Amino acid sequence: AGKTLLATDMGGGPHTVDALLRTFAAHRVEGVIYTAPYHQQVLLPQPKNTPLVLINCFDLARTPAVVPDDALGQSRVVDHLVAMGHRRIGYVGIDENMVAGRLRKAAFLESCARHGLAAQHCPVRIGSTMQGPDPFAPLAAALEDIVRLAGRPSALCVGNDIMALHAIRLLEALGLRVPQDIALMGFDN
Repeated sequence: AGKTLLATDMGGGPHTVDALLRTFAAHRVEGVIYTAPYHQQVLLPQPKNTPLVLINCFDLARTPAVVPDDALGQSRVVDHLVAMGHRRIGYVGIDENMVAGRLRKAAFLESCARHGLAAQHCPVRIGSTMQGPDPFAPLAAALEDIVRLAGRPSALCVGNDIMALHAIRLLEALGLRVPQDIALMGFDN
């Protein structure tokens, strides 16, 4: 009661943050919540006398932050697939230049090892990129490479749900039905 919510979009560039924080300070806001589009490290000016909370990002100043537990999520994906009887699980992840890409890949490999799965039965490829206009440009080659392996995986973990939708179409083009021929699990929306 008696409060006003100010919301804004950075307009696609981090260079606007200073100006936005000054605008919020001019309106004497009681706090700022900064939300990033994906899990990442950010470098933000610290507002004076205004609490700041980060969502989906973190900084080196240890500002209070709410971030996804990418490692736990990926570990649970592998746990589920193993519980469903899969012993050959492939991973087609997101760009390792992203924090989530590094965390998820490491968690996938650790989880496979924890379940006693042989490394050669848990192939890893990267199916997205932060470079260029098509983030999923590497996906078709990554999937084709994995499914052509001797001892093809019976299940695939992919970097996110959008990638999973693309993967279904690409796997069908390779003659594989999802889930009849190969299980597919996306992680993240």
